[in-house]
Amino acid sequence: MLKYLSAQVTALLAQDPRVRRAGDDAVHQMRVACRRMRSALKAFKTIISGTEELQAELQWLGNDLGEARDLEVIRARYDRQLGSLSPELISGPVRQRLGADLEARERQAYVMIGETLGSERYFALLDALDALLAAPPLTKLARKPAEEVLGAVAAREWARVTTAYDRAQAKETEEERELAMHDVRKAAKRARYTAEALGMGELAALAESVQETLGLYQDGVVAQELLKKEAQAARTAGEDTFTYGVLLGMERATAERAHEKFPRVWERTTAAAAKLLG
Repeated sequence: MLKYLSAQVTALLAQDPRVRRAGDDAVHQMRVACRRMRSALKAFKTIISGTEELQAELQWLGNDLGEARDLEVIRARYDRQLGSLSPELISGPVRQRLGADLEARERQAYVMIGETLGSERYFALLDALDALLAAPPLTKLARKPAEEVLGAVAAREWARVTTAYDRAQAKETEEERELAMHDVRKAAKRARYTAEALGMGELAALAESVQETLGLYQDGVVAQELLKKEAQAARTAGEDTFTYGVLLGMERATAERAHEKFPRVWERTTAAAAKLLG
């Protein structure tokens, strides 16, 4: 497990200069390293203790990286969608609003990231990670057989996913259920990262399938809300909004397909996970 944490620290440091230069996919890779470390420290809290403050600092860094990453993803998403449309379906300066305007916001987000990576708080976080690896605060459980302890961790993390799902399904309204399914996605992501840290590739793949299917739906919902805002801004400016309607239809269709697919994914993955965890 310490080897896994060390690998994530190395990954974070490797992306540092690339993020400062706004390198391709760098902010995403750095954010993933933060999330993996935070998930591991949460999952293995019975083995490595006293890391709550470090977890909070990793969350802070991940959140600061988040805006640029989200804008990067949504801009690429719209670029692909616009590229798939016939020329007659594109009207008004929609490429400007969903391309150059979002890119300008992304550049500003990178300015803020530069300030974060130049801060004393960031360097204190790096020092804290070095200190953790140099002298990890191991508990008594760390002395027990690895198979016994780590197997229990994997089972506990998958149980968090199924518990979150049961809670979501118990909500009274469809809107409440959809909001609660976001917690299922987060739990699945944490279970995936934990399984990766344990070298349990099959379980990680199962958790990833839950995470990604829910992500397709939830990302589509977010994209629809952004499109509605951009369409309203275009309408206020007197621009043609036809293309926004076309894109909204595409996003809605994608989200609905993922929504319809999820029950089958859930049934398959829970059955497979039960066999693995025995």
